[in-house]
Amino acid sequence: MDKKLGKKIEGKVGKKLSGAIEREVEREVERGVKKEVKQIERDVKKRVEREIEKRLHHRIYDSTVSSALKFRDEFKNQIVVGVTAAFAFLIALSWREPIAGSVDALIIRLGLSGREIYLQYLSAIFITIIAVLVLMGVSRWKSR
Repeated sequence: MDKKLGKKIEGKVGKKLSGAIEREVEREVERGVKKEVKQIERDVKKRVEREIEKRLHHRIYDSTVSSALKFRDEFKNQIVVGVTAAFAFLIALSWREPIAGSVDALIIRLGLSGREIYLQYLSAIFITIIAVLVLMGVSRWKSR
């Protein structure tokens, strides 16, 4: 408490009562300060909790968006692979008959006709060799 104010109170109420008033005023001030400090602590704690929650929500949101984008990209890639495979199978089916007919004609021209099962195996081996050579050529072309 201010000394000047303390002397003034002491002069009006006496030294003993003045000391009691001074102690009571100091206690009240201390209680008020403690109350304000607690209120400030509560406010700061609430702000910190809100900020943490806000940042956590942002992290979760960013992670979710990132995962969704990765999933979308992978889904698109798999769709492209599936459609490409389907068209490749369709192309292979369309070439099956002409290639088989050509191989059969070649076998007949070479005079190898006769035992049917052996001719089918020979045809399958010949078509496999041609297909492997074509795939090797396409792979080299792709890598360029």
